[in-house]
Amino acid sequence: MTFPLPEQQQPTVLIAEAAMTKTSLSTREITKPTIFDLYEQVRDIASPLELELRYAELDELVPQLVDIMWTFVGALARAHGYTDADWDTAERSFRHALDEQS
Repeated sequence: MTFPLPEQQQPTVLIAEAAMTKTSLSTREITKPTIFDLYEQVRDIASPLELELRYAELDELVPQLVDIMWTFVGALARAHGYTDADWDTAERSFRHALDEQS
């Protein structure tokens, strides 16, 4: 059995170190999404469903879809560590933004 020479080990070690560095950099790059980011992600999924409901003239189901959407956003927010106080702050911010648009 022959063992690799130190020169042969270097590329392997460098590759392993690079992979570890990339992994640690990738983990650092992940940031906690804001509640608004979570809302946008859910809205992107639910919007086509809302359009289909409206197209099928099932407008009475749209409020139920919106309720489900907000329940899902709330569940995601809790999963990301947001508290009720964070949720209340985000809700006030949403309402304020809506008031400014009208």
